[in-house]
Amino acid sequence: MLAICALIGTATITTSCSSDDDNNVELQTGNLDAMVGSFKGKITAYQTLPGTTEREFFDATIVVTKVGGDKIKVTAKAGEIYSSITEKTIAAMLLPGSKNIASATGDTNGTFVFNGETKSLNLITNKQAAADITFTFEGNKQ
Repeated sequence: MLAICALIGTATITTSCSSDDDNNVELQTGNLDAMVGSFKGKITAYQTLPGTTEREFFDATIVVTKVGGDKIKVTAKAGEIYSSITEKTIAAMLLPGSKNIASATGDTNGTFVFNGETKSLNLITNKQAAADITFTFEGNKQ
């Protein structure tokens, strides 16, 4: 009986630790260039911003840049009333079998999904410091 349990355990460990799993992770954190650029849409801040009592901003522009090979940085367009929202750098991955890109599981800075076919972005940021101004964004690539 112990020999059978040991055999099953060895087969499970060998199967789950194969090099194919490692290759899939590399593919999933591949090219993020499709989502780099400007997006126009709606920003909803979780608190009022300095200089305004508004929390919703329509026709707002955010800029997405790539940081290394596996992260994106989201920044509000400079010089706008909503520009004080906190920029965030979020780990990203390509979703297998699609053109979509999403935040990597476990990143505490925020969550996003970029639809590679419609070029739309849905983003929610998380507060990581007392001074952070967190927000949601829904919009399309320009």
